[in-house]
Amino acid sequence: MAMNKRLHRGKALVSCLCLASLFLLTLHAPQGSAQTQTIKMPIKKPGQKGPEKPDAKPPSTPPEESIPAPKIPADYDVEMRRVNNLIERNDKNADAFFTRGWLHDMAGKYQLATQDYTKAIQINSKHANAYYNRGLVFVRLKQYGQAAKDFSEVIKLQPSAVDAYCNRANAYFRLGRMKLALQDFDAGLGVKPNDPDLYYNRGLVYAAMGEKPKAAADMRKAAQAGHAKAKEYLKTSR
Repeated sequence: MAMNKRLHRGKALVSCLCLASLFLLTLHAPQGSAQTQTIKMPIKKPGQKGPEKPDAKPPSTPPEESIPAPKIPADYDVEMRRVNNLIERNDKNADAFFTRGWLHDMAGKYQLATQDYTKAIQINSKHANAYYNRGLVFVRLKQYGQAAKDFSEVIKLQPSAVDAYCNRANAYFRLGRMKLALQDFDAGLGVKPNDPDLYYNRGLVYAAMGEKPKAAADMRKAAQAGHAKAKEYLKTSR
C-alpha cells in the first residue's frame, strides 16, 4: 500500500497508496468519509471510511517515482462551489475543509490542499483521513519527515491501517531509516500477512541493505502471490 512505493537502486519500492476508485461524496455526509488516491494507501475522498480500502487495491508503482498525478473530478467546479458555501455557512465543519482539501489535492494544488487538511485537523484532531491525505501530499512535496509524522497519527487513531504502515515505511526508507522501515513493513504484514506489496517493498529494503537472501525470500513470497515486479526482480537478479 501506495508512496507510489518507490525505492532507489534501480528498483523502486511499490507505492503503498492504493488507488481506490474515486467517487465524489455528497458534501452533506458527516465527518469521516474520504477518498483515496492511488498507491497502496489511497487518498481519502469525502464519503469513504478509513485510509484503507482493501477490496479496491490498484497496481503498485515503484517508490522512486513520484505519486501519479490525480484526476480532477468531472464535477470539480460544482463540488468546489458547494463546499465553499458549506464553509461560509459553518467554518467549524472539519469535513467540509477535508473535502475542499481533497478537491485541491485532485487538482494538484498541494499547498492549498495542505492548508485545508490542516484546518480539518485543527477542528477535529481525530480526523484520520485528513492526516493520511496530508501525509500523501507531503510525500509528493518530498517532505518525508512530515509525511512520516502524519502517517504516525493515522496509526495512533487506526492501529490496523496497513496503508499507513506501508507509506510510513516508504517515508522512512527515503529518510535512510532502514530499521524503522523494516519495522513498519513487519507491522503491516502482522495485520495483512499475505500482502504482496509489503513483501516486495520489504524485499527492496533488504536488497538496499545488502541482505540478498532475505530480499530473495520476500520477493519469492510476493511473486507467489502474483506480484509482477517481484517476478521481474527474481529473473533479473539471477
